[in-house]
Amino acid sequence: LGTTFVAWSLGTGAPSRRSRTCGTYPSHGVTRCSDDAGGGKGVILACVPPTFTETAPGLVGFKERGDGMGFGAVEVSALKPHSDNVVCCAFSPDVDLCCTGSNDSSLILWRVTDGWTARLAGHFSCVTCCAFQPGGALLASGSADETLRLWDMCEVLTSESSTPKADEVSIELKEYGGAIQACAFSRSGKSLASASADSLVRVWSVERCAVLRVMHGHKSWVLCCAFSPTEEEILVTGGGDGYVIVWHAETGQCLTRSKVAPKLGTSREITCCAFHPGGEEFATGGEDRLIRIWRMDGEAAQVLKGHKGAVRGVAYQPGAGHVLASVEGNVLFGSDNSLRLWDLRNPHAPPAVLKGHKRRANACSFNGTGELLVTAGNDNAVRLWRLDPSICFPLPPPEEGGGSTRALSQGWGEHSSHA
Repeated sequence: LGTTFVAWSLGTGAPSRRSRTCGTYPSHGVTRCSDDAGGGKGVILACVPPTFTETAPGLVGFKERGDGMGFGAVEVSALKPHSDNVVCCAFSPDVDLCCTGSNDSSLILWRVTDGWTARLAGHFSCVTCCAFQPGGALLASGSADETLRLWDMCEVLTSESSTPKADEVSIELKEYGGAIQACAFSRSGKSLASASADSLVRVWSVERCAVLRVMHGHKSWVLCCAFSPTEEEILVTGGGDGYVIVWHAETGQCLTRSKVAPKLGTSREITCCAFHPGGEEFATGGEDRLIRIWRMDGEAAQVLKGHKGAVRGVAYQPGAGHVLASVEGNVLFGSDNSLRLWDLRNPHAPPAVLKGHKRRANACSFNGTGELLVTAGNDNAVRLWRLDPSICFPLPPPEEGGGSTRALSQGWGEHSSHA
């Protein structure tokens, strides 16, 4: 098998030129051409290795998906970098660097601009969650082996090896309270929250690599957590008990505690949550196939219906947060394993339904600009989607005084005894 080079028109989403070579293929990548390259302006050149696609050998499945009314997305690529179910995914906030975690116990880093990849192996069981620190200096991962790891992205990105040793580029945080289900960084990146199967929520100091406080409030395993993007200490969690709790992470105080009433014949589990970029609301998804939009006072202001299976992941588009993405999937049957895009400016409009995963979809994440979306599923696939330009909104200017959080990864050696 050889390599197919495809030039795509960003305006129409159609291939404008295609050529094929034989022999060894270069690293997988997607690159924007210059004005006179690829036959004109607005062209993407994709170099597609045949082993990374599910369609014809060497050809990315690039066809229009969605409702045909300008509110939708196109599937850019379908990769199979893992040997087992892909459970979680996250985009770095600053660059087009994507991370996925799998039942094969590994994490894969993939840079969509040039196809650079690295495999991170440090866990001894399924990787259940991953999250980048704001600024991208650190990557956190959690596992069913009851540990968290903090990965130094500077060390990983500059390593000469595509499989750097875990003890050289990461620190292990031992929890021993049950399988880690979710993790999230605070707005400043100084705190890390973890949710686990022992029904507890832990808040860690990133600098000290130590637990700051343990919060009790759930009656069953905690399945998701998310920090507010605007208030440092506001944290939301959801669990198998059907409770949605808003915490003050510094004091450990429970601010609101709400319980969902599941639909007949469904479970009450809250499986995923995400904050609106403005911080004034958050979304949760659950086994009852519903998405709820919550106000900060603990009241569900809106319910989005349409999923045929359990909602496994939700994500707001960065910027104005006009678009909400969600994915679904059941273990056995009764689901179409789809990605849905909801227009929150028009809550009565049906969502765009995008089908790609052959088995349960587990997670979704936007890149920093909101133009790309990654999904992960039990078909061992990672799928990359490009949103229609009409629903890609300008991002607000960065806050004054903002900057890299690289300094937070310094001094690990002196604090490694806490891990």
